[in-house]
Amino acid sequence: EKGNKVTKTNVSNKSAIPLTRTHSKRKWPTKATNRHCSISSTSGKLNIKNMKRLLCAVSGMLLTMGAEGCSYFAIDTPEGEIVGRTMEIDGSAPRDTERPWFLVKTSKETIFDHDPYENGCDVASNWKGKYSHFGLSWGPSKRLGEAINTEGLSVQTHTLRLSQYQKPNTTGTTNICFTDLLPYIASSFASVAEVSDALKNDVSVIGVDDPSAYYHWAVTDKYHQAIVIEYVNGQLNIHNNTVRVMTNDPHFDFHLQNLNQYVWIGTSWSNQTAISVDSEIGVVPKQISHGINLGGIP
Repeated sequence: EKGNKVTKTNVSNKSAIPLTRTHSKRKWPTKATNRHCSISSTSGKLNIKNMKRLLCAVSGMLLTMGAEGCSYFAIDTPEGEIVGRTMEIDGSAPRDTERPWFLVKTSKETIFDHDPYENGCDVASNWKGKYSHFGLSWGPSKRLGEAINTEGLSVQTHTLRLSQYQKPNTTGTTNICFTDLLPYIASSFASVAEVSDALKNDVSVIGVDDPSAYYHWAVTDKYHQAIVIEYVNGQLNIHNNTVRVMTNDPHFDFHLQNLNQYVWIGTSWSNQTAISVDSEIGVVPKQISHGINLGGIP
């Protein structure tokens, strides 16, 4: 399968498995919606068979469950990083019979055509992948919402409508359409360190003024490293995600600060040392003031 050429609208049936009610002998509920949750492991070097088995089992089981928002989390264990996320396509989206989930396999050394996203990505670069990966997508575009590759690198996409992407670069830098960043990372890199280095030095992520499709990304690897990638005012921001959590808007630094907002609800001085972690803004969560025991009450 080397040398395959794929676009977002041209994925072979062998590579895209629809996860619909007709895909299994199990009788799925008639009210299954475009809500999704998955769990993956970044421990060690994963093979295609194990990734397929894991993603199929978890995704198929959880098609019957509802998730009330898009959230990512990672749990560091002695056996490796356990990564999970929920995804909820809002209530305006069609039911899964019209826009089903797909398990998409992409082989190594695949040649990718850039996403033909209008108004801004027409100058985006094509690229040749290095690693095989599995991902989950929904709808006819097969655009991935998350993926994990054979090197144990996991990538999740979440909404960030406050994003402003970079301008196309004409000096030899690779221009990646923001809708392509997830498959670009999953197919090209084996570690968080490699991703960070490439985005800082070799890649411009370009996009259009379309707040309905703005994203930020969580990336985790088998080396227990985790980052959040955001583009704010046209500038790249890479956050060291020591708290191992990410969700949708607003920016990630807001969410770090917000972890301190509820530790003081109670009748005594809060002590959160048991769950506190170091972050780029200091230890969180922590007591940030005093005399505010009525804080949080409407």
